[in-house]
Amino acid sequence: MNPCLIHFDGCYLYSELSVELMSELLSDIVTRYESFFTFSEPSYPEGQASLLFHVLKEGYGFCACHKAIGIETINLGSTLITSSNDTSDQWKEERVGRLLANAFSRTINT
Repeated sequence: MNPCLIHFDGCYLYSELSVELMSELLSDIVTRYESFFTFSEPSYPEGQASLLFHVLKEGYGFCACHKAIGIETINLGSTLITSSNDTSDQWKEERVGRLLANAFSRTINT
């Protein structure tokens, strides 16, 4: 499996996951977050990329790193991640759920 980097706003996170698996994980995060919005359209007050980067770093514990030559990179700032039809238990993580719920709570009454 080839590792990949996640890039956002000049910062990088290192992942042992392949680009394909990371794309699945990102889509799963978006699906879980957007599932909170049952009565309105999903919103990302700080932007989708910012939320995803925060969840990967704080929720899944991906480590910050410097850009490495030859490693595929997903640029969250220029990639729109779409939700999937369903979530996967493979990516289920309690801390991530709490981070997503916290992000959702900040959208209420705004």
